[in-house]
Amino acid sequence: MKKYFFYNTEGIQSICEIENNSRLKINKVITNKVLLTDKIHYHPEGDEYYICLKGKAKLEIENRIVDISKGEIILVYSGEKHKVIEIIEEIEFFVIRTNNKVNDKIEIKVYSENIIFK
Repeated sequence: MKKYFFYNTEGIQSICEIENNSRLKINKVITNKVLLTDKIHYHPEGDEYYICLKGKAKLEIENRIVDISKGEIILVYSGEKHKVIEIIEEIEFFVIRTNNKVNDKIEIKVYSENIIFK
């Protein structure tokens, strides 16, 4: 048995990070702002679950707009490009990653409407 504690990093509560040798990465996000610092990106290894506890938002996943609201879960598969693009109502959600590797996040550079890999 191992007990974990949440800690805050730039408004995001995190648990099960690399620092405590977990196989999962779990973040709890509460915001009423678009996550502008989060660029469109993908993870080459490991899936990512968005579990919405409160509110409404829009995500872009593989050039598709997907709505998420309270009680819904979105699974983003490894390699799928994604980003939160709009917060409609203040949102509270968990993000759970199944592979917790350092620097697993690969950002995509976007020029005009064309997606160019980094």
